[in-house]
Formats: sequence, C-alpha cells, structure tokens
Amino acid sequence: MDEGKVINDLLENDAAVGTEIDDRIYPGVGPQDPTMPYCTYQKSSDRVDGQKDSDSILDESTWDIDIFAKDYSQMVDAAIAIRNALDRFSGTNNEILIDQINFRRSVELSEFGNETFQITQQYDIRRKYTP
Repeated sequence: MDEGKVINDLLENDAAVGTEIDDRIYPGVGPQDPTMPYCTYQKSSDRVDGQKDSDSILDESTWDIDIFAKDYSQMVDAAIAIRNALDRFSGTNNEILIDQINFRRSVELSEFGNETFQITQQYDIRRKYTP
C-alpha cells in the first residue's frame, strides 16, 4: 500500500497536474459533489516475485487512476499530465524504492446522466522489497 504514498506525492508535486486538477487527488473515492476535474487512485492487484530460498526482492502491483471531468477536453488534458508525471518514474520517494512505474492501458467512459467524462489509467509499479 506504500505505493499509494508515492502516487500521491508525484501527482501533488507535479506542476502540470496541479494546473489541470489542483490538489483534487484522492485515495479510493472522491468526495460527494466534487469540484471537477479530479482523480482517485487505488490498488487493483499485487504480485510477488517469489524466490525459492529467500525473501522476495521485487513486488509488483497494479494501480488504477480514475480521472473525472465535466468536459472531454479537461479529462484528456488531466490524463496526459498524470501520465507524464507517473510513467517511467524510477527512484526513491517517501523512503520507498521504486524500480519503475509503467503505464499499462487506459479506458474511457462517460456517464450521460450526470454529464461526467471518465478515463481509467492503469499502471504497474515495481517496488524493490527490503525486509
């Protein structure tokens, strides 16, 4: 779950993301009646690089970033900024050693009842595990 701290920090400290969604970055779910655009992030799976005779040295998890906006252009601009902030990041953040963050795919959705556009981006995060 520590990877969520990394995602939050990278997004909150990226100028382009700030321009598009300000500080409206939420773990799990967004607030009721939110100001748009905004994004949420949550882990969707975990995989461990098993070692026969020792501890795992590399954990991989998949994270979903959901971006919500009132118009399509806002959604796309926010999605581009978020991808640029996260994709291919490698290094230490919040004392967590990240081997690499890799963009996996995105899916666009729209909710016509409340006129909301949504894009879900998936990222694989490879974390070097230190017991």
